[in-house]
Amino acid sequence: MGFINLAPGFPATVGRLAGYRQALEARGLPFEASLVRSGNGLASGGYQHTLDLMRAGRPPTAIFCGNDQTAMGAYEALKEVGLRIPEDVAVVGFDNQEIIAEGLRPPLSTVALPHYEMGRWAVNYLIEHAGSGEMPPVQSVLDCAYAERQSV
Repeated sequence: MGFINLAPGFPATVGRLAGYRQALEARGLPFEASLVRSGNGLASGGYQHTLDLMRAGRPPTAIFCGNDQTAMGAYEALKEVGLRIPEDVAVVGFDNQEIIAEGLRPPLSTVALPHYEMGRWAVNYLIEHAGSGEMPPVQSVLDCAYAERQSV
């Protein structure tokens, strides 16, 4: 499975790569660095990196994209080289930007960011620390649901 990540230097980039590696390991699949690309988070990066992956000696039969915009570019590249989703190559995005995920054909399977829960957590954290004078930086892990559609 190929992976087109976001740009280096962002916490989401590190976390999504770790998740990709965990998913491979959980299924007994080897991590192959040659199938990982650092994208720009845009459709243009998804397009270019998908073309690159498809020209590899052993092109992947599935591509996990660091966000839905990247997946949009992957769709265009796969169509251009005559490959069908999901029959030839499965594609999964990340973010669940419904305007993208539901607008693609076939609709994109993606991992949904829990926007409401993220906001609720942040507001509760601010309320708990209001007036304390200090708000130490923290990280909190929230579950991200899989939004299954027809691209897998």
